[in-house]
Amino acid sequence: MPVNVEFTVRDTLSNFKSIRIFLSGADPAEIIKLALERCDLSTAHLPVRDNPSQNQKIGTKSSQQNFAPGLDEIWKNLQENERLRQKRFYAVNLLKELSKNRELAMQRRDGHKVMVEIIEDNIDEIKRKTGLTQILWSINWELTFMRRCLINVLEMINYADKHSKDVIIYSLNGRQLTFGRGSYICCNGSLQFGADDAIGAWQKICIESTKFLTFEVQNLERLVERVAELLGGINLLVQPHDGLLQTIKNVKLFIARICSQPPSELSKINSLLKKDQQVQIMNGYSELALLRGILQIPCNVDIQALKHFIDKNDASKAEKMRKEYFEQKYFLESVKNSTVSHLELTSLSWDADLNFTRLLDALRKLSKIQKEQISHFSGLEIHLGSGPKIFVLASGKISVPIEMIEDFEI
Repeated sequence: MPVNVEFTVRDTLSNFKSIRIFLSGADPAEIIKLALERCDLSTAHLPVRDNPSQNQKIGTKSSQQNFAPGLDEIWKNLQENERLRQKRFYAVNLLKELSKNRELAMQRRDGHKVMVEIIEDNIDEIKRKTGLTQILWSINWELTFMRRCLINVLEMINYADKHSKDVIIYSLNGRQLTFGRGSYICCNGSLQFGADDAIGAWQKICIESTKFLTFEVQNLERLVERVAELLGGINLLVQPHDGLLQTIKNVKLFIARICSQPPSELSKINSLLKKDQQVQIMNGYSELALLRGILQIPCNVDIQALKHFIDKNDASKAEKMRKEYFEQKYFLESVKNSTVSHLELTSLSWDADLNFTRLLDALRKLSKIQKEQISHFSGLEIHLGSGPKIFVLASGKISVPIEMIEDFEI
């Protein structure tokens, strides 16, 4: 859509002249040339375009390809100036924002500690009534929501009839209870209550666990041994808090796929796999992957694709990836401890999906903060994230964009 621009310029005789220009198209060179001509200014010094006809042809598209070489350089300079401006802004703004949010962070931290103590009291009461060994959370829920779940468990026990109460206590006694997404029996024999589920769904899982829990756990163990036997002694990993019945279904489907192959095909696969290679059987919506040295195989995998993937990602590569992962993990922990000590922080954490190299550079930069600036960090709990701005979390941690650390000038 054309844009109407009106402005006034002064000529060499100090007379003012009104200029009106209709801007259209996406070609910066043509727009600049038009503006100069309307102002009766020379266009002789504009950069020469490589191929005017080609630029005219694609002028309706918005892309850096539309720039003449000289204009492209101007654009790069503008971007660099903006980057430097942002860098200067972050250098001042980081310390300013930390100071501004300190009081709120301390208030929320105190409130968080009180809520944690209340939740611990609720957990102790549930353990005392049911004999649970541990209560876990698979997701970092808000504390108020966690407490609501615990209160619902207490109400389920307190208001159940005698038979239902006996079943609930029997199913929970001596086991772990996890709150997460969905209610089911876990692979390690513990129970998971869906944090969003109604109490009726929890009671149903308790009843099911008393009927066939032991048998199905033993069934899974036999299936795991069978897969290890078929694949030449690999180490099949089972996530303890995954759903038991769904995991059994996935492993059975994978075994059926493998057993449907000729012995020669199975031998080829075994020759590519290293003994004790760590393997996980995933659901049918997953893809073949090598994550942290663990070979992840969909239960409905195409056997030819599996062979090709294993051949391309041999056991030595898997072992190298696994070793690198743990080395990076321990190294980050070491740098983190050094940074916490240098800045006198109470704690330091970060988003799990942050790139290792990027995170390491940010931690190293923080560890070089000058002494006179440490007071801005002292006593705080910092969380590095990928968000656009600084804010205080419910726990009292201050979330700081990692980009702000990267552009901070020491």
